[in-house]
Amino acid sequence: MTISALSTAGYGLTNNGIHFTGYPVIGFQNKLQSSGSCLDSNEDNLTTACAWDSRVRGSFFQQSTFTIALSKVKDFILDVQKLRAMDPNAFCGLDLYGGILIRYVKGSTAFMGEQEDSVDFDITYYRSHDPMSPRLDEDVLEEIEQMGLFQYGGLPHWGKDRNLAYDGVALPWQLRTSDIR
Repeated sequence: MTISALSTAGYGLTNNGIHFTGYPVIGFQNKLQSSGSCLDSNEDNLTTACAWDSRVRGSFFQQSTFTIALSKVKDFILDVQKLRAMDPNAFCGLDLYGGILIRYVKGSTAFMGEQEDSVDFDITYYRSHDPMSPRLDEDVLEEIEQMGLFQYGGLPHWGKDRNLAYDGVALPWQLRTSDIR
């Protein structure tokens, strides 16, 4: 029910700055934001807290997000389909959090932009409040993450992924330490 409501409401996106009227939602990447309105309420008594707000014990999840060059996406998707064929039930938990969201990104010369046309894969899945408890179908989801990042040269989304995702990540952008400061 939650995913259905979020999907119907466009995951917090708006077409005119106020209402969501339907897809496609088109605009500049830096102007697209969703799910943040619950943080800007006039009320401060948690009646408008987001489900992921650390002040309430709400949803708790893991996100793995990476971007793969468009030229490699077909093969990546075929490999994910092979994983699904081996254990279809391992993908059922993803439906609770919206599945795997896929977004096209146009290549850009911007400093942190994608160097070529690419596709973002945003995978959100269950994570226990107990750090010692394994994630649901952790092995399959980590395999997808590692294939995307290492086998297909994907780049992680800054601030969303586990530390492993950033191993050697500055190399594709040819960043120098002084550029990051």
